[in-house]
Amino acid sequence: MKKCLIVWLTLVVSLSVLPFSVNASSSRNVEITTPDKSLEAKFLKAYRSGEYVVVEMLFQNVTDKDYSMRVFLGDNVVVYDELGNQYTGNIYGTFTKEGNLRLSPQVELPADIPVRFSLYIQNVASDVQFLPRINLNNIIAIRPARFASSKLIIKNISISEM
Repeated sequence: MKKCLIVWLTLVVSLSVLPFSVNASSSRNVEITTPDKSLEAKFLKAYRSGEYVVVEMLFQNVTDKDYSMRVFLGDNVVVYDELGNQYTGNIYGTFTKEGNLRLSPQVELPADIPVRFSLYIQNVASDVQFLPRINLNNIIAIRPARFASSKLIIKNISISEM
């Protein structure tokens, strides 16, 4: 009886911890392809907030000179979910924590200092927990830099409940 109880408790503890480890490992597997080697991006988290799924990340200019960057959103973004849905149009962003949501936010990227960016995706189905891919198709560097491409791609995003 004692062995059965120990096995049962071990099984219950293992199963209760498993979802946390799966969620943590999936956020570590996020891949980001930036439009240029002068820009690095780091995924922070994705969560639901009201009618939006919010994807937070850091952008960092890895050159020795400051430059400006603009991200064109709305129809310039395609978000894919695990159920086969695509989202475009109602997608906004901000470079400030309490800033207004914009369709084309712009920021000054100082050399070697990370800047937070939040992407707001409206009307994502409530049962969606995973975004396999987000294509930001129009990101440009302004004054004095130019990016080699205009695409930023983010893959493997798990949505947490906050």
